[in-house]
Amino acid sequence: MKKAKLVVIGDSLSQGFMSGAVYRTDISFPALIAKCLEEGNSFSYPTFNEQYGLPCNLEILLRNLTDKYGSKINLTEMIPLVKTTLDFLKKTVDFWDNEGRYMPRCRNFPYSNQAIWGFKVEDADTVTGEMAANFLKQHPPGDNSFFNISQIPFYITVKKVLNPFLTAQEAKLTQIDNIRIISQQRGIENLIFWLGANNALGAVAGLKIELSTAETLDNFPHETKANLYYPEHFEVIYRRVANKLQEVQAERIFVGTIPHVTIPPVTRGVSFNKEDPCPEGYFEYYTRPWIWDSEFRPNKHPHLTRAQAKMIDQYIDQYNQIIKQVAAEKGWYVVDICKLLDNIAYRRCRGQVKADLPKGLGEALARNPLTTHLVDERGKIKLDTRYLSIDATSFPKVVKGGLFSLDGIHPTTIGYGLIADAFLTVMIQAGVKIHRDLDWDFIVASDTLVTNPPAIMSGLREMFIFLRNVKILNFNLLEILIEKIRGNGG
Repeated sequence: MKKAKLVVIGDSLSQGFMSGAVYRTDISFPALIAKCLEEGNSFSYPTFNEQYGLPCNLEILLRNLTDKYGSKINLTEMIPLVKTTLDFLKKTVDFWDNEGRYMPRCRNFPYSNQAIWGFKVEDADTVTGEMAANFLKQHPPGDNSFFNISQIPFYITVKKVLNPFLTAQEAKLTQIDNIRIISQQRGIENLIFWLGANNALGAVAGLKIELSTAETLDNFPHETKANLYYPEHFEVIYRRVANKLQEVQAERIFVGTIPHVTIPPVTRGVSFNKEDPCPEGYFEYYTRPWIWDSEFRPNKHPHLTRAQAKMIDQYIDQYNQIIKQVAAEKGWYVVDICKLLDNIAYRRCRGQVKADLPKGLGEALARNPLTTHLVDERGKIKLDTRYLSIDATSFPKVVKGGLFSLDGIHPTTIGYGLIADAFLTVMIQAGVKIHRDLDWDFIVASDTLVTNPPAIMSGLREMFIFLRNVKILNFNLLEILIEKIRGNGG
């Protein structure tokens, strides 16, 4: 049996999570890389195609609203708009909180891609399918539990990835255990290990810092309130998992650094000082993306301060130093995703980004008739890290953003292409033989948010007003989704 060309331990960024849902796992960045490594791609991954994924696919929801109500949200139609939205959510819940909980996958071997959204570093060697099954048994379907208890869709995903066979023996396996099985039975050429973003992301997504304690390191995901880890705590768990990973004996191990989580548009920087709103790259406050400058009041709206945002990024800088130190000690290869995002952070760089996007991407955008407007006559790519904004005057087209999906945290398909490109560059430098180059034409064509954005987004402010008025259990839909994907067990 041939060695596995690529296996992955990661979180939502490696699973292909996008716009509030794990759905198109076939276009995750590892899946894009795998197509470059061999003909007859043997890279395997769980699928979540039923009901457009979970917990809630915002892109499909907005397409449904566009089909029914057109390109503009008329707030006088609030009642039917809300009903259509709740009907969509009910279908998602009805499937995933019932049949989706128990549906086995026809597999007798671990998936190549072991990534699970919401995973922190310490989950790689502790969380099992058995733990997920026990949690779900304690929280049966019904009573709005799917939305009321944020960890339910998380643990449904855990069970599908770690124990697709739904057998008692495999139920005790962790990410590390499954990778070890692949190594023992097939051997592994290349292993990607990229965890750590969720050890800080919750502080930004929740706009509240809960620091780790020594006890945090022994907690299971549903027991953990900490959303920002002290660097010394991060080092303990990273070294623990790294030591176990070293025993797997892959030919090459590639580790990603952690991006500064204050850059993605899940938060929006606001400053009252209009002359110098962003000194040293940081705004005075960070709040929800649906709160406009003219509306924001520090005594009314949830926010982080400039000092808190800088503190979070400084912690991440220390995490990345730990990652680089461990990689140097073990002979692993570092892929600096933090630097990649820093260099293209539009608002932090005041519109003057420090790096060009790949030439192949620009050429693919120019070739696709739906995206030619995103490349100027000099070949400069007009995509950036701001929240997606579109113009639907003639046909829906992107005018801002395009690298982050609708949840404001996870990349679009093109954004994942940039991550794949960064990993491939280091892999080639490490001596990995490439069967074919990254297929930018396929990536662009697969990015439905960029090639054909939902027309209803042309009224971005109205869309946000509508979504924040969709109430479930006294919380608005946007808050619920952020709670689920912010990294504290979901």
